Amino acid sequence: MIELDEETRKLMDEINEKTVRCWNCNFCFSACPMFQAGKGWWSYGPSGLAWSLYYGLELGLLDKSGPEAKELVNNIYSCTTCNACTNTCKDFSASIPVLEIIERGRRFLVERGIGPMTQQKKTLEGLLNYGNAYGLSPKKRLDWLEDIEVKRLPKQRADVLYFVGDAASYEPELLNLPRSIVKLFQFFGVDFGILAEEKSCGDVALRIGDRGLFEELADQTIEAFKASGANTIVTTSPHCMNLFKNEYDSYVQDNFEIKHYTEFFADQLSKKTKSFPKEFPHEVTFHDPCYLAKHNDITEPARELLKAVPKLRLKEMKLTGRDSLCCGGGGGRLFTDVDEELRPEYTRVEHALEVGADVIATACPWCNTMLRTAVTDLKQDDKIRVMDVSEILVEALDI
Repeated sequence: MIELDEETRKLMDEINEKTVRCWNCNFCFSACPMFQAGKGWWSYGPSGLAWSLYYGLELGLLDKSGPEAKELVNNIYSCTTCNACTNTCKDFSASIPVLEIIERGRRFLVERGIGPMTQQKKTLEGLLNYGNAYGLSPKKRLDWLEDIEVKRLPKQRADVLYFVGDAASYEPELLNLPRSIVKLFQFFGVDFGILAEEKSCGDVALRIGDRGLFEELADQTIEAFKASGANTIVTTSPHCMNLFKNEYDSYVQDNFEIKHYTEFFADQLSKKTKSFPKEFPHEVTFHDPCYLAKHNDITEPARELLKAVPKLRLKEMKLTGRDSLCCGGGGGRLFTDVDEELRPEYTRVEHALEVGADVIATACPWCNTMLRTAVTDLKQDDKIRVMDVSEILVEALDI
């Protein structure tokens, strides 16, 4: 039997208490991108993961270095944390918080030194030592600005704090995203600024299972928010937005209005003081990010913005809104290799091609990375491209 300290025993009890409420109806399998992309094993579906974790703990298998423990760790870290399982269980079955079980399982594995995956350990080291998931120098964090003049908080003051996030700050292929969002702030005449010393929001640490590191990063970010003087926080990433709204200390929710950039600019557009002057004559389909649609029921703001662009023809793929198919990049998967029979991002590109789209619009840096890579892997670059909603809007501004 595994010897546990009081805190870890409590975590194990929480996993067991939630899992035994499962009816084993397996409705969640039909909604899970991991199961659909996998090898058809019961243990590769949401409730299968939960029960595998339950028996692994009960039988003490996780205290050994055998193949069972290795397989369970691989399966647990294959989850994208898209939340489709929890939504499906709530809508059709026992209303079990399936994703909570999986995330608590990851936390247990990290606390026992069994998880995460090898590549993800380097990601955690980067977060600990450099304040970002890429392990790059904090001095390079604002390089994306180039010669753009933007207020730096807290030395300067602004009503809106634009939280850029790790991916948009460091990924070379994504640097145009924050530049586009800055141009939109300027176009709408918003008083905004960025943190002079931004660090990771902590989402990757939390999803991988390192609660302690997440809390350290969250505490630093909350202090930066307090000092900023802003009253609204706007994010590039749905993951950061979700974290600030649902996982951070209640101080953040009580003292700041928190919005994803698509929500914020849709609100600005609704005031009808501005419009997009340039045409964008393309067939566009919007891929709903999980942390907007599945976690927060936010599906319309991006569509409202796209519909406001002249000559843009919006086409809906199958599996949209709250039922959208995950891109496969969440839950820390972007930072490790996952063995799958059919990758969800490939399936998503095929969905877009089926409706005749020549542009896939995204509103999440990780979705952008996953889908753009899939387009190239599938050799479809001559038929379709991936753009962030903000990039499309800036093209329609002709600036």
